[in-house]
Amino acid sequence: MNLLVIRHADAGDKTLWALTNRDDSARPLTKKGRKQTKMLARRCRFLFRDVKAIATSPLARARETAEILREMACPRAELLEWDELKPAVDPATTLAKVQEFSGSSRTGSRAQKRIQRRILPRIAIVGHEPHLSHFLSFILTGGGDSIFSISKGGMALVEQGRLTCLLQPSQLKKIKNS
Repeated sequence: MNLLVIRHADAGDKTLWALTNRDDSARPLTKKGRKQTKMLARRCRFLFRDVKAIATSPLARARETAEILREMACPRAELLEWDELKPAVDPATTLAKVQEFSGSSRTGSRAQKRIQRRILPRIAIVGHEPHLSHFLSFILTGGGDSIFSISKGGMALVEQGRLTCLLQPSQLKKIKNS
C-alpha cells in the first residue's frame, strides 16, 4: 500500500463555531488553514506526483484541504469523498475501504502480491484526528492505540507497509520550495 495520510489544516476553534448554531461538519478552513495547505502542496509536490486519487472525509475542512492539494499538487488525481474517513470510524473499516479502492487483497501467490505492491497507485487520504493517528498506528502495528500524532496540516507517507515520512507543519516550513 502506498498512501499519503493528511490531516486537514486549521479550521478554527470548535467551541466558537458551535456558537454559530451550525453543524460542525460545515466548519471550513481558516485563512491560516488555507495557507498551511498551500505550503504542504508546494513543499511536498514531489510526493504527490504519482497520486491517482485523493479521498477525503465529507466534512468541509477536510474537503477544502483535499481540493487545494489537488489543485496545486496533483490536478489529474480523482477526488473522492469517503464516509470511512469521518472522525469516529473504526480504523479497520478505513483500511478495508483503502484496500478495496487500491485493489490490494490478501489472495494470490507471493509473486502476485509482490507485483501488486509495486504497481499499486499511490492514494492520498485527508481526514481528522484522532482517527488518522489511530488508523496509521493500526496499519503499521495492528494495534488500536495511537502511537502517532499528526498536527493540523501535517502528513505521513506509508509505502509498502512502512512509515517513510511524518511531517508536521513546523518541519514543512524548513523545506525549501521545489
